[in-house]
Amino acid sequence: MKPQNLLIFYLILTSPGLKASKIEKAYEALSIYDYFKAKKLFYGELKKSHKAAAAYGLATIFNRTDNPFTNTDSASKYITLAGNYYKCTRLQESYFGYKVDSLTIMARADSIGQKSLLRAAKVNTVKIYEQFLLQNPFSTQMQRSDAIYLRDELNYKTNLTYNNSDSTKAFMLRFPETFFYDEYHTLYDKQLFEEQTPLKTAEQYNAFIAKFPKNKFTGQAQDELFEIYRKNNNLQGLDFYVTNYKNSHFINEAWKLLYALTVKSYNNEELQSFVQNYPEFPFKASINKEIELNNKVLIIVNDSDYIGFIDTTGKYVITPQYDEATLFKEGLSVVTKNDSVFFINKENQNVFNAFYTEAFSFVYGNAPVHIKDQWFLINRQGQRSGGPFEDLSEQSENIYIIKLNNKYGAMDVYGNSIIPPQYDRLGDFKNGFAYYLNGSSYGFVSKTGLASKARYQWISDFDENKIAIIKLNNMFGLVNENDSIILQPQYDLVLKAENNIFITVKNNKYGFYSGKGCFVGDIDFDYRKELPVSFYTNGKLFKLLKKNKQALMDINGKISIDYDAYEEVHFAHDNMIRIKRKGKYGFVDRKLALVIPCKYNSATDFNNGLSICTLKQETLLINTKGETVLKTNGTITPIASYYLIKDEEGDKLADAKGQLLLTGVEGWQITKDNHLVIDLENKSKKILKLY
Repeated sequence: MKPQNLLIFYLILTSPGLKASKIEKAYEALSIYDYFKAKKLFYGELKKSHKAAAAYGLATIFNRTDNPFTNTDSASKYITLAGNYYKCTRLQESYFGYKVDSLTIMARADSIGQKSLLRAAKVNTVKIYEQFLLQNPFSTQMQRSDAIYLRDELNYKTNLTYNNSDSTKAFMLRFPETFFYDEYHTLYDKQLFEEQTPLKTAEQYNAFIAKFPKNKFTGQAQDELFEIYRKNNNLQGLDFYVTNYKNSHFINEAWKLLYALTVKSYNNEELQSFVQNYPEFPFKASINKEIELNNKVLIIVNDSDYIGFIDTTGKYVITPQYDEATLFKEGLSVVTKNDSVFFINKENQNVFNAFYTEAFSFVYGNAPVHIKDQWFLINRQGQRSGGPFEDLSEQSENIYIIKLNNKYGAMDVYGNSIIPPQYDRLGDFKNGFAYYLNGSSYGFVSKTGLASKARYQWISDFDENKIAIIKLNNMFGLVNENDSIILQPQYDLVLKAENNIFITVKNNKYGFYSGKGCFVGDIDFDYRKELPVSFYTNGKLFKLLKKNKQALMDINGKISIDYDAYEEVHFAHDNMIRIKRKGKYGFVDRKLALVIPCKYNSATDFNNGLSICTLKQETLLINTKGETVLKTNGTITPIASYYLIKDEEGDKLADAKGQLLLTGVEGWQITKDNHLVIDLENKSKKILKLY
């Protein structure tokens, strides 16, 4: 600038009418970095007309780092004042290169806000972020959003630690604008759920659902509730569940389980009753189908090494195709085909669309199945209702023996534990008791879990009189259900016979002992191990064998037929005693009067009033009067209450009156369900029901 111009400029500044204002002097000092003077002047102007410009100047000083007044909090304070004053006056000012307007105030606020936010992030507390939001109202929206997000993230984590619905709710009410509102709402619902159901009982879940129907965790409460009812097979609970929670994830599973637990034998009466009681059952069509199939009678038959099913007319309903098959129980049969085991209905459908390595029949709505080296129980809907187990036996007395963690225990057919797995081995229950093995010693246990001490080398099943044979010190005796020894173990062998009678053997001699606590005669007869127990006694009379001679004795020890009377003497059947004299067979009555002379080469005991005898070249069917009912040059074979005649004329079937029922018989079999199936030469089948 030329000297004359500088002079003019100076005269203008120093002239009385053009003297510089304090605000101008403040910015002049600021422009030459005289922060002490500038600060003092700006403070003085805060109470005058240039408030916005003064506050802006102070914010600039406190925001800078090249002076001793640097202070972010103060910078925030004065940029906020600048913004507020400017809103009131809208006075735009410019001094020594500094402009004070909305844009410069916002720019300065941005700079200060960024510093404040960085500082807050280093401290990282809820309090510091709230202080930032309070002190920096003119910071950018992004800065405020970041501060709110960081604050609420800390609060969210803290609430997770507190895990208290009251604190979460209080935060949502205080900060409805939080970015974490959805997360907080979910957290709040979860906290309510956990606080209302601490014991995880059915009662608490039901109360929670009723009290908070719109809670996000009502679905989980319903799921947990179903699991409780499922594990406990709770019929009443399932009834309540299907009635009140129709939109549950497990509603169909609940219906199926309710059905499986309610219907036990799957007969038509039970099925129809279920539909009447539960008209909303979503699978009514399957029940109607079950009822229809129940009315079908199918008979299991073997044919050409395969198994199939025929109806009562002898026609195949399911052609022979299975290697093994069981009777239809509760509407289903377990079949085996090419090493695969599965369940079929009477329409030959694999009802569960599943294959197993092994399976047993249904009992009261449950069946054991073997899957990948583990056993499970499934119900009639194919749902798993028990398990897994390492091993499982077929049911006996409605009890399964199970293996778990290499120990054996017991459960009922519904999967409820009866005896926890604790034994090295556990036998099937018979007459209310089962033997167990721990180490090398045997004991026994009741269905209630009451166990005797393991002190025997071996123990048999208990009989109907609650008596078992034991082995102790390599000798045999008897024990009762109270673990009291009723026959001391001092015998080489003890054998169970009928009518609570036991055969006792010692030194190859035998006698008889009554389970009532007394001996029937002495141990003085010649024991032959190849003869069955039925040879020695029928439980009422006793055969005595000495030097190949036979006698009969009654329960009182009285000899009714002495040794020299006959070569053979047998127990009475149909009040007729078969005897042998001089190599021929005949019959005497109970009074030992001869009814049928000893003239037959062979004879069977009477059965249903008939005996099959041979005389010379003929086979006869005679009645108890000795009258011939049927005669043939061939053979007569009893088949239940019928008789198969084989002779030169072909095979025929006769009844107990000797009347021919069928000719041209080609084969026969007694089925598992007690039918006699006759194969005829014309390839048809005749079905006879056995009773």
